[in-house]
Amino acid sequence: LCLVEGRRGEGNAVTMDLPFPPTPENAPRFAALAVEAALNVDNVPLDYSPDSLRSLETVLDREGAARKDAAALLFGCYVGEVFVRAGRGRWRATGETPMKDMADVPLLVELASGDYCNPLGRVRKYCESGADESLVGFWEAFTADRAPAPPSRRAWWRRLFGR
Repeated sequence: LCLVEGRRGEGNAVTMDLPFPPTPENAPRFAALAVEAALNVDNVPLDYSPDSLRSLETVLDREGAARKDAAALLFGCYVGEVFVRAGRGRWRATGETPMKDMADVPLLVELASGDYCNPLGRVRKYCESGADESLVGFWEAFTADRAPAPPSRRAWWRRLFGR
């Protein structure tokens, strides 16, 4: 599973040798590595659809906790790419967003609504806590359609009788 090598650095922090820098331009490349890893290691195809997040949870249940930092980057970029492709979002460098002092990850996704989501942080939490941090629930929380307010009775009455 580990396509990024990790080692202990100063203060026992894990440092990773990345194949390319974690920038908005490279996030799709990290996501592609996640797709490759899920297929080659776990024989689980991922297609960037919201439904594939359930399959990703299965992969993470087997492998992610042992390497949560690498999983957060690779599979977090996959989750983010689902938001980009299916939810009309775009990758942003965390330091260039209003969340720069709140998020400890290099990348966030800005949604069409102007909200930000942290897929890398969510995958890390999933690796630590499991189903309590569902990736499917994460998708649903950010993309659930808000039902429009019902029309007033007066407007309904006017449409029905033309007044």
